[in-house]
Parts: sequence; structure tokens; C-alpha cells
Amino acid sequence: MWGQCSYSLAPGGGKAQVEVSGRYVRCWQGKGRSDWNVVVEVTPSQREAFFRAAAFLRQQVGVVVGPCLTALGCALRKERQTVFNSLLQQGLKPRWRKGVEIEFFSAGGWIQHDFEYFGG
Repeated sequence: MWGQCSYSLAPGGGKAQVEVSGRYVRCWQGKGRSDWNVVVEVTPSQREAFFRAAAFLRQQVGVVVGPCLTALGCALRKERQTVFNSLLQQGLKPRWRKGVEIEFFSAGGWIQHDFEYFGG
């Protein structure tokens, strides 16, 4: 069942407002755990708001914000995890972009990893 969901908090005793919203998709309880997973569909601008508020939401109410990928996206990210781990071990501070792309830090700044498609 689709529905609207929104969350509004005032960090620091009400000095600033953190608002995030999206469309509720589904939820389930972690197996053998007390926590819940909730999938919320968001627009690109709502996604930005969720990630800007992520640290605050985790600290204040224990909500962990993370990307949710399609089945194909999950498979691609799993396939690329070894590249991510290798860059991490090299101290290049990799980060995921757009769910499945990898950027890493080099002397010149952030560089997108070039995956060789089609045997390239």
C-alpha cells in the first residue's frame, strides 16, 4: 500500500528544522532483531534531503538512511564490491555514487572509477 510519510525534527532544541518526506513502499522487521527496515520512494530532491539529514537522523532517533537498489543494481554493486574494497585498502577513500558507481580520491580530487564495459 502506498502512502505519504514524512518526518520532521528540530535539532539543537528547535533552532533548525530537518524535514524529509517520500512515499512509503514497504517495511519488514530484521530477522531475529528488534529493528525495522522501511523502503521509502523519493524524488531526486527528496533523496538529497534524506542524505543531508542522515547523520542527524541516526544520532537523534536511530534512523539509518541508505540507498535501496533494484535487483539489477544490487547485483552490479555486489560485483563491484571487490573494486571498492581494493581502493579502500589502497587508502583512496572510495565512495558509492548513484548507487553503483565508484569515486575515489586522488591528488587531483575525486575521480570516477572507469569500469571497462564490454571487454573494453
